[in-house]
Amino acid sequence: MARVRASDDTAADLTPLQEAFWRRYTVHFNATLAATEAGYSPKTAKQQASQLLQHPVIVQRLAEWRRQVRDVSEQDRAVLIAELWRVALADAGEISELRRISCRYCHGVDHQYQYTPREWAAAVQQHAAECEEARKADAPPPAPLNPQGGVGYNPKLAPAADCPECHGDGIEQPFYHDTRTLSPAARALFLGVKTTKDGLEVKTQDKAAALEKLMRHYGLYERDNQQQGGGLAESMRELIQAAGMAGGGLRPDPANSAAADDDDEE
Repeated sequence: MARVRASDDTAADLTPLQEAFWRRYTVHFNATLAATEAGYSPKTAKQQASQLLQHPVIVQRLAEWRRQVRDVSEQDRAVLIAELWRVALADAGEISELRRISCRYCHGVDHQYQYTPREWAAAVQQHAAECEEARKADAPPPAPLNPQGGVGYNPKLAPAADCPECHGDGIEQPFYHDTRTLSPAARALFLGVKTTKDGLEVKTQDKAAALEKLMRHYGLYERDNQQQGGGLAESMRELIQAAGMAGGGLRPDPANSAAADDDDEE
């Protein structure tokens, strides 16, 4: 968040005690306490505070400070609303997704079990060891290896529609994308990863909560309450229009906010 920095243009018109008073007053808005903290006598702090709040230069300084706070608040509001839009419209599929991969029988010869190259190499090595043990024991050798559906199983291939094992449904497999390459919207949605006894757990922001906050920000709930019938769909259309969306591009416009505060300068 941006910080408000007071101007020193009128600092020369204030005594050190007066300068300290108004600065302390902007911290907690307790005039008597501010006067005491500034160095005025506790016995006369209340009276001094009342007079100080009417001092023309202090009045000017407080008005300037309030204007700066208002401007900073509007900037911060714009940043927060843009962040809410990123969360609300982010594609969770950029972070994780459920894929259906081919099973071991989908693309094997005659839909028989298919090995990966590493599995087949391990099977050949194991078979050779068993043959050697049988030779040393003067025992019958083991049966020849059967490659069944062949070598070259690739889970990234699409399931075969005529597979007699999975019937074209394949195998469900969760997939997690590299979070280093997430888009700004997906990064706003992503909270981190936790390792559990059941595997990885991806933690994300609540998209529904972000949408609700945006609905409230644009005053759409209040509008629905005044309508007869289902106004939610219409409100969602207005929500998207209020954000300045065009051609799929997101351009939130804080000026469209129905919740903007009125200026209360002194």
